[in-house]
Amino acid sequence: MTETPEIIADFTDPENLVSNFTSFRTKVFRVMRDSNYVAPTPSTRPAKNILVYTDHANWHTGHHAAVCSLAKQLNEYGYNAILGFCKKPPKDVVPEGIKLVVSRIIGVTEEGFRQRIKSFRTIVEENDIDTVILNSWQGSYKYWDMLILQNLFPNEPDRRVRVLLHFHSSFAKPQFELGSNWLRLNTEAVKHFEGLLVNNEVDAVFWRTYNTRVYYRPLPIKDVPGIQTEELPKTESAIYIARYSNAKNQLAAINAFRYVVEELPEAKLILAGDDHDGYQEKCRNRVEAFNLQDNVEILGFVAGKEKDRLFRTARCAVNTSRFEGFSQYLCEAKAYSLPIVAYNLPNLTVLDGAEANGAIISPKDNPKKLGEQITRLLKDQELQERLGKAGRKHFEMLANFDYEAFWKNVFEELCTERPPLEEWTTQQKIYASIFDALLTASRSREKETGFIATLKRLYRKGPKSLKKIYRSLREAVYKATH
Repeated sequence: MTETPEIIADFTDPENLVSNFTSFRTKVFRVMRDSNYVAPTPSTRPAKNILVYTDHANWHTGHHAAVCSLAKQLNEYGYNAILGFCKKPPKDVVPEGIKLVVSRIIGVTEEGFRQRIKSFRTIVEENDIDTVILNSWQGSYKYWDMLILQNLFPNEPDRRVRVLLHFHSSFAKPQFELGSNWLRLNTEAVKHFEGLLVNNEVDAVFWRTYNTRVYYRPLPIKDVPGIQTEELPKTESAIYIARYSNAKNQLAAINAFRYVVEELPEAKLILAGDDHDGYQEKCRNRVEAFNLQDNVEILGFVAGKEKDRLFRTARCAVNTSRFEGFSQYLCEAKAYSLPIVAYNLPNLTVLDGAEANGAIISPKDNPKKLGEQITRLLKDQELQERLGKAGRKHFEMLANFDYEAFWKNVFEELCTERPPLEEWTTQQKIYASIFDALLTASRSREKETGFIATLKRLYRKGPKSLKKIYRSLREAVYKATH
């Protein structure tokens, strides 16, 4: 019988931290729970030198743009923000004038974890860091980082850094996959951060049940267009501007548009964006399969005047993303007084209020219903104008968010004593019951489909060649059944 490793509760000793990591790498939630972890009291130093750190290394995504804009904004308001990545990025994707540091990714080995402790200590010491903003939302490693950072200077309490967690889209698909206990585990542990930064109101409401300092900050709106005085003639078109990818799910928009052209043969869907993993070619194949070549136009990346023209000549903007945190594209659509038809995503702030804020909401994965809603909007000019005005009003509210006052309030609060978290409120009990029910249901399903679940685990650990074969088979099956 295998002995259960002992949790070493003295987190001020780096060797103990390493030992715990070696034994409980993927079970850090248990480390904090069974050890009754209490973070050392953070310093009350005023916020000045702030490390904005992420292990996300895809330089062409909204996540990377959000991290860079956060650091840039902090510098604009007089703080000294430093960007931290797990590897050195290309020069052209880092904002000018912002210092860059690199801390290697933790990995799975004891040596990798030791290096992580060492690199964070060096970064904090050399830059006199008082606050760290970790940009992470999935996985357990963010808690190892938190434990490292909170215990870097056990004998120097005045140097103890504050650690904030920056969430992007908590209620995304991976958290609800078969057998996932992500939400349940995180709700038990997230209280140990000094605070949470979220970019949508749904996340803010949810996480306030588990942390007494949750701060809602919409992403800054860039390239804000004014209200156009010169009108361009409208075309019977809907647009969708986003990178071509499985996450943005343009195939769903194409699937829906075949129902639109049944009633409006002249209608057009214009797709535009960077390609990702050959997804644009999948879109072209789907267009041909449905014989929509005259109705769906597939463009590459657009910017400047070309992008402006698309927004000003379209009748509506479409979004079929599988999940979103905060969509700049939909904010732009609202800036142009362009009504929106989009999937019903629980955490998409830009859609809160639905038609009151300029958007028609459609159920996910129902192409016929989505097509009907697009048709409804394209046929009704009065509805277009009403939703366009409501969207522009909502956009102006977001664009006028007072970020300077926001950061002043956040950092002043972090220097005061944190109110205690009330454990096991009625709301927490309700959520816990829901999480338990979902996990029990998914595990029952896993037993019924054990073979599929096993294949999925093998696929995740398998070589790229196996993954390529799997994707090809999956695409063939999808085409045959849709």
